[in-house]
Amino acid sequence: MKKYLILLLLTLPLLSNQSLGVKENLGKFIPLDLTFIDEDGSSSTLKKLMNGKPTLLTLNYYKCAGICSPQLNKLADALGRVKLAENTDYKVITVSFSETEKPSLARTKKKNTLNIMKRDYVKDAWHFLIGENNSSGELAQLVGFKYEAVKMENGDIGYIHPAMTVVLSPKGKITGYLLGVNQLSADITMAIDEAKLGRTRKPILRSDAPFCFTETPAFDRAVNKMTRIMGVLSVLLFLAFFFFFLRKKSKKEDLFANKSKSWDMNSKRVQNAKGIAELITKKIKLEKSMKLMDFGAGTGLLSYFISSHVNKIVAVDNSPSMLVEFKSKSDEFACQTEVVEKDLSIDTIDETFDGIISSMTIHHLEDMVSLFDKFYAMLNTGGFIAIADLDSEDGSFHSDNKGVYHYGFDRKELQVIAENVGFKDVEFDLASTIEKPHKTFTVFLLTATK
Repeated sequence: MKKYLILLLLTLPLLSNQSLGVKENLGKFIPLDLTFIDEDGSSSTLKKLMNGKPTLLTLNYYKCAGICSPQLNKLADALGRVKLAENTDYKVITVSFSETEKPSLARTKKKNTLNIMKRDYVKDAWHFLIGENNSSGELAQLVGFKYEAVKMENGDIGYIHPAMTVVLSPKGKITGYLLGVNQLSADITMAIDEAKLGRTRKPILRSDAPFCFTETPAFDRAVNKMTRIMGVLSVLLFLAFFFFFLRKKSKKEDLFANKSKSWDMNSKRVQNAKGIAELITKKIKLEKSMKLMDFGAGTGLLSYFISSHVNKIVAVDNSPSMLVEFKSKSDEFACQTEVVEKDLSIDTIDETFDGIISSMTIHHLEDMVSLFDKFYAMLNTGGFIAIADLDSEDGSFHSDNKGVYHYGFDRKELQVIAENVGFKDVEFDLASTIEKPHKTFTVFLLTATK
C-alpha cells in the first residue's frame, strides 16, 4: 500500500503547474549531431560522446542546491554495483540545462560524483557537459524534460525541475526513463540491455523525491499559499484514495475461483509439479528442520511432493479459493503447514524462511526486481530460492492472458535481477516440458542462495 500512497503524493506538484515534470517521448530519436562542451572545454557531438553505446542521460544543473547532487550520487553508487563494463557496454552523459554554467563547474561536479564510486571507474565513460548554442534546451525539450527558472535571494537563477534518467539506444532512440532519485542497479542493467536492442520499456519510478524546488523570497508567499491548498487537497485525495484502495482490495477478483476445485484433476499439472519437486530435492540439500515458503502455493501440489523433506511449509497465495483447497487436504502433507493469503506485489511478510519454492507463479507478477528483493529479505542467511516458471514464449501458453504479466522469461534477464539484489550461485536447469496441442513449452528451475 505504501507504494500507491507514494505515487499519489508524487502527483500533487503537477496539480499546481502542468508545465513542469516529464513528458515521456518513448520511441523518439534524439539527433546525434547536437553539440556540447565537455568538462575539458572541448566541443563534441552526441554521436562522438556516445560512441555507438547505449547511454544513460541525466539533465541537471551544477549549482543546484536541491536534488541534483543526491540524484547523481545515487546514480554513481548504483553504477558502481552494475556488473557491466562502463565505456564498453554503456556510456553516461550528464548535461547542464542552465545556459550560464561553465566547463569548470562541470569538471568539479564530475570529480565529486566519481569520488562516490567504491571502485575505479573509467573516467571517459561518464561525461559532464554544458550546452552549446542552446543545445541543452533543445535536448531537454526532445526528451520531455520540463523545468522552470526562478530568481533566488542572492540574485542567481535557480530551477524547479524533475529528476530523471533517460535511456538512449546507440542510435539515439529513447528506450526508457528511470524516474526519481533512487535507482536499483538491476533496473539500470535491464534498461541498458534493452537499449542495446532498441527496445522501449515502461518508465520506472524508484523515488520519493522527484522534484527540486528552489527556495526564493519572491516564491515564498505563493508557495505557502499553495502549500495550504495542496495540504487540504492532499488530505482529501488521501482519504478518497485510501477508501477506494480498501474497497478495491476487498473486492479483488479471484482469478482461480472457477478453477480451484478441479485444479488437481489435471494429471499433466500434477506430473509437472512432481518433476519440479524431484529436481529441487536433487539441487538443494533439504533438511527436516527447515521451514519453507511455497510462493503461489495454490492447492499445494508442489508442497505435497516437498513436504516429506522439511519441517514446515507456509503456503502463500492471493487466491482464497486455492487456499481453501490447500487447507482441505492439509492432513495429506508429511509436514506442518500454514496458509497465508497475501499478494506480495503489494504486501510483505514479517517472517524469515530457510528457503522459498515456487512453481508457475511469478509470471503473474509485474515487478520482478521488487519480488526478488522481497525474496532476499525474507530468507535466512544461507537460505535458497527454487523458482520454476516458463521460458520465454509467444503468449499462447494461456488460453486467457488475464492476470499474466510475462510471457515466460529470458533466463539471462532473471539472472541479472537475482544477482543484483544479492543472490549468488544462480543456476538454471530444465525442470520439465509441457505439451499442448499447438506447441511444447519448457519450464526452467532457477536456484540461488543468499
